[in-house]
Amino acid sequence: MKSRPHQIDGFIVEVYRSVPDQGSLKANKGVTNLIVESSNDELKKEDIQRYFENLYGTVMNSYTIKRNSSYRINFIDYDSVDKALLNKPHCINSIHIEIRKGDRDYPKLTERIQTSTQNSLKTKYRIHITNIPITYDAYRLSELFDDWPLCSILMKPTHYQDISTECWLIDIYDERTAENFIYQWNRKSIDNLSLNCCVEKDTTDLCKFFQIGDCSAGVDNCDWQHIKCSEYQTCREDNCSYGHARNVKQTMIESKDSYRIKIMGFQTELTSQLLASLLDYTVDKCYIYSHTNRIGYIIKLKSIKLAKRLFQKWHECEINGGHRLQCQLELNNSFSVHSHQPLTYTITHTRDSSCSRNSFDSGIIAFDERIDSLKLELPTFALRLQWEVTKKADEGEHVLLIRKCERINRRHLAVFKNCKTSNEITALTILKDMENIPQLIEHSSNSTSSWMIMERVPGLSLAKFIQRKDNHSIDLLQSVELVQQLLKIVKRLHSHDVFHRNLQPKHIMIEWDPSKTSIKQAKLTLISFSQVFIKLETNNCINSQSKQDWYQPNHTDAKGMQYLASMDVTNICAILFWLITQIVPEHDNDNNTLPHQQDEARLSLDNKIARFKKQKLVNIEQIKKYLYDTFNVAFGYPDYQPWSIDDLQIRLESICELLSPSSTDILSIEDISERMLTISKNASVTKLSERSSTHQDVFAKASVCIS
Repeated sequence: MKSRPHQIDGFIVEVYRSVPDQGSLKANKGVTNLIVESSNDELKKEDIQRYFENLYGTVMNSYTIKRNSSYRINFIDYDSVDKALLNKPHCINSIHIEIRKGDRDYPKLTERIQTSTQNSLKTKYRIHITNIPITYDAYRLSELFDDWPLCSILMKPTHYQDISTECWLIDIYDERTAENFIYQWNRKSIDNLSLNCCVEKDTTDLCKFFQIGDCSAGVDNCDWQHIKCSEYQTCREDNCSYGHARNVKQTMIESKDSYRIKIMGFQTELTSQLLASLLDYTVDKCYIYSHTNRIGYIIKLKSIKLAKRLFQKWHECEINGGHRLQCQLELNNSFSVHSHQPLTYTITHTRDSSCSRNSFDSGIIAFDERIDSLKLELPTFALRLQWEVTKKADEGEHVLLIRKCERINRRHLAVFKNCKTSNEITALTILKDMENIPQLIEHSSNSTSSWMIMERVPGLSLAKFIQRKDNHSIDLLQSVELVQQLLKIVKRLHSHDVFHRNLQPKHIMIEWDPSKTSIKQAKLTLISFSQVFIKLETNNCINSQSKQDWYQPNHTDAKGMQYLASMDVTNICAILFWLITQIVPEHDNDNNTLPHQQDEARLSLDNKIARFKKQKLVNIEQIKKYLYDTFNVAFGYPDYQPWSIDDLQIRLESICELLSPSSTDILSIEDISERMLTISKNASVTKLSERSSTHQDVFAKASVCIS
């Protein structure tokens, strides 16, 4: 075996030892990793690695599979594994151990995780996994995912109200390996939750001093990656963050505190000072988990390279008093890691808030501006007897997430909100028991304070839902169908003389599983009625000042109820525009250009229509004409009168017919007109015939469908 490789007649011949009780040779040949199991928790990983390396050959690395009981030893040579198996049984320090062959494909994982810094210019990938059961931490995930290295599992911290968690598997240099993982694990059910997995391009933490040729630490000692620019001596691009000759670059990209390390295994209660002393680390980076005082965090770590270096230094090491530490890599909550879009190499600016439910890390919301939930109190003693605060949910509107104090009802989650006026309470009282509206539990409105408690709305805000577009891809037809649902909800609001006036993606909650139902079954809920307008039976009005931080319709200051109603309708069109283009509509006042007429928006609209055409046989020009005309009316005031809610309903129905005809019987203009009349027969606001000459009659526009 030492003379390998062998050649016979010019061909290389592979030679393997025959190992009994290991299954077929074909399925088990070439395995370089060994599984070691022991029932004695006194045996250390270092002892196991030293034993096998001394007797059977060079060990590349070793990993813990199950704490204190199961380990994986990775040899450079597959023959080391076969020799160890042939020499069973084994004892280490008088402790009997069991060994068996590992996974044949495991070396591929090791190779991709251990890629050297010299390969940093290669594209890196990460696997983003969401909807993980809350009881799973990095250790359980490592075991679940075929012993994925713990130092390459990045967890997202959880909070009290979370029912699931998420993580990122990082440092993957082989896109095919990532895709195979997705094929194996995406939509797989774990503890009644279906995992959602997607592949993303990863970021690289680049040294800001090396960027300007001024890093004195060197590639091995620096906490950041050193990668030279391809135009090392001449590059003058301000947005280039790679390394350059000294004085070539004049600007540096600042980083954020992105990572932290969770450290468990302490047998005594900790303080920040004691943790710093035990780990020989600076005290201002030490944080103690207040619920147990036996879990510590090293926080404000600026790079993944530094975090992994400290992880490898402390994980499974013993410190004073016999404490054997267990570590887990996590994101800081202030970390903005994922836009869920492919990312390029840059200084990492990554995302906000996954770990075990057992940790309840909601006290660590952001280490720079930490929010102590104990200081967030409900306004009355009676409320504090019934409810407890779990976290602060909205800085601007004083919203708290709360839950019942009684243990039997602790899963009853709700939302507490301090209201600037009583208008929102009045609106939700009028809309009591209406679907798609938050339901009041209790409220108070007096001269000194107004507050309310509402049922917590499930799902995500539409803004966050669309950000996760790798998991939830919405095409052109789905965008229109979603807005149709929103329009029906707003129409019911208006029937009660309630006008929202602040419709935007973050104020719409969506609950939808794309893998099980169509978007027509998605549940939408409107929230945040702080700018509501209410018309009372006495002809009086309850009005809140309208000041939106999203799209502001041009006719906001126009007088009359028809303009008041059309504000919500115009915002619905703005949401449709945003769903299609991923651009918040804005008016270019200097060039008098409407949002959909701007170059970036036009390109995005055209691309979305073209992608839809690849899926279905549709007439692009007809769809373009209808969409552009829809946005002309929505954004073109005063040249165009705003859409009424009934007119927009007809228009959206027409667009759906163009995108996906509901019947093959629609063959003539008479068929289309008859269909539209059935929709609009109960219309009570502005008649189509009353539109200005600049807005063509809807029936004339319908003729385009069959032209």
